[in-house]
Amino acid sequence: MRARRLWLPRPFRYATEMDRIGRKSFWICVALCAALYALLRVFSPYYGVGGIAAAVVLILRPRLHDIGRSGWWSIIPFGIAIAMLALLGTNLLSDALALQLFIAAGVVLALAIVIAGAIPGQPGRNRYGGPAGRTF
Repeated sequence: MRARRLWLPRPFRYATEMDRIGRKSFWICVALCAALYALLRVFSPYYGVGGIAAAVVLILRPRLHDIGRSGWWSIIPFGIAIAMLALLGTNLLSDALALQLFIAAGVVLALAIVIAGAIPGQPGRNRYGGPAGRTF
């Protein structure tokens, strides 16, 4: 018996399944996240950053599955950012160093998105399921 899925907009349904998505679907989801973030920045530079970051992790995971990699790789930049926040709270990092490390984590995430979107998926079945079907 299959578990009941949460209702999500079509591009984000992949977050609840062990599925694979192709490059086209991935870039559409990334564009939606970027547009939503740009819209939220109208209200505040920090408004919605966590939600957008979570959405990016959720769409990066099935894309990594399509290229045969574990979805756990998608949380590395966020793990770095959380560790920096913890260190900043203990005053072990200066504000300038923390800003530089946050920028570095952002660059790592941007590179991960570009690389995941550029590498073609595996053509046949892999350990994460069948090839990504047509979604859009």
